[in-house]
Amino acid sequence: MALKTQCEGTSSILTRKNAAYSSLSTCAFKGSTRHYTFQNYVTLHQKAHNELEELGEPVSKTKKVSEFLKYISDLTLQMGMQIVMGDPAKLDNFELCQQYLSTLQTNTEWTVLKEFSL
Repeated sequence: MALKTQCEGTSSILTRKNAAYSSLSTCAFKGSTRHYTFQNYVTLHQKAHNELEELGEPVSKTKKVSEFLKYISDLTLQMGMQIVMGDPAKLDNFELCQQYLSTLQTNTEWTVLKEFSL
């Protein structure tokens, strides 16, 4: 019982919150590589947001999307990001935003690969 209290104590909660915020501020997407894809970037954000929500510190819907977009510098997603910024539904819903950009990124990769294979 004492171990459980210690593990779930204030210090542990603060450490977990700091780790989640650190994860959000240090991950970025500059383009797909063999070991890091757009889906990895989405997963890192989703895990951090889930952790913060579990700890009683949920991030607002719009802030989730704006922080997500903030660290994307892949040129193939720039137009899609502008579309998200102009669409209130996508701007207010992390799930819609990341699904839209994931689809765009996947389709763009396939188009580029197809052009290079010709």
